[in-house]
Amino acid sequence: MPSDPSSPYASYLPGFMSLRLLLLRSMRSANEEEIVRILLSSFTSYSASGRTKSDTAVMLARDFMYLSQNVPDQQQNQQAQPQPQPQPQPQHQPQHQHQHQPQHQP
Repeated sequence: MPSDPSSPYASYLPGFMSLRLLLLRSMRSANEEEIVRILLSSFTSYSASGRTKSDTAVMLARDFMYLSQNVPDQQQNQQAQPQPQPQPQPQHQPQHQHQHQPQHQP
């Protein structure tokens, strides 16, 4: 974590701190679990691509800051979206079948 305020990474300090605290928490919301899942996937990708540890840390802090502002909270998202209305089922018109009626014979 950058401790020097003149460091180019100092602007990511809130991301480092918030991410660290989130990862230390034993209970997380569904929204937080989704963010952690995305970040773990990013970490795997960054590590596999040969990034340095410091680059990976900064990229994860930046990703976390972005995700925490842009991944909608599941509860708010569910409340904000209108519930789908049931679609009316087409009513079947009774088909008139020609019934064979006996003909009158004279």
